[in-house]
Amino acid sequence: MFSTPAAERRHEISTRLTRAVTERGVGGTIPPHEILPDKAKALAFLVGGKQTFAARVNLPAITMPERSYMRSSLAEMAEQIRDEFAAAVIEVE
Repeated sequence: MFSTPAAERRHEISTRLTRAVTERGVGGTIPPHEILPDKAKALAFLVGGKQTFAARVNLPAITMPERSYMRSSLAEMAEQIRDEFAAAVIEVE
């Protein structure tokens, strides 16, 4: 699968960083790293609409912008949220 335990560890760290940056919307930089196939002899992907194969790919550093849907939604609804919390506190008292 991986040529060395260190290569496997780099792959795991790269995968976790990529997920953290893209799925959680926090933004940040994915450091440059080499991508190697783990279950096949080659990587397959499209370039310009044509299928391409490679034994390895050197990925440059990628800066992802923050994509916080929650932060913008909370900002838009802040007044309504405060009002509903205040009403709930009054009901309990």
